[in-house]
Amino acid sequence: MVVMAAALIAGCVAGLAAGGSLTRLASARIRAWPILVVAVLIEACLGATSGPLRPALAVTACLGVVGWCAANTGKGRRFPYGLGLIGAGVVLNAIVMALNGGMPVSQFALAAAGFPKAMNVAEGHFYKHIAMTDLTRLRMLGDIIPFHLARTVLSPGDLLMLMGIAVVSWRATGPVPHGRRVRLAELASRTWEGEVGDKK
Repeated sequence: MVVMAAALIAGCVAGLAAGGSLTRLASARIRAWPILVVAVLIEACLGATSGPLRPALAVTACLGVVGWCAANTGKGRRFPYGLGLIGAGVVLNAIVMALNGGMPVSQFALAAAGFPKAMNVAEGHFYKHIAMTDLTRLRMLGDIIPFHLARTVLSPGDLLMLMGIAVVSWRATGPVPHGRRVRLAELASRTWEGEVGDKK
């Protein structure tokens, strides 16, 4: 959560530094937001489940996030690239969780991030993690990247998601691209001309 907030803030700062404004962030139109809310609630409730139901719900939450990204990545939307990165990262995480019954975590990466090697990764962290073993499938997609500064361990999918979050927040706060400014000006001109014609 800390690294996600950091990516969000970094993107906003970059957008503002490029000449954007927070008003653009406030005006962002988000489609299908209930899907995202349901996905977050499912993941937050994983601790109340057990057995095979837990990884199944975790994958379901991932699919919900992918669906929300797809709903907001159509033609003319503001965040196609950022949401594409987020969706790709979630898909990678969902694949490795579906194959292993949870997100495998490297004990060596945990130690490098400042955690004790003997910690039980199945407790906390939304209860979707499992210890990585020699039998783990697609180990390269698990939590293998230590991030000591934030005291966490990330997966390649997590990195894609963080890049996507930064890109989305940058696009949300940054200046309007030149081509979009031209289209908006043309739309405003046609609207004004139509209103004048109606008054006449």
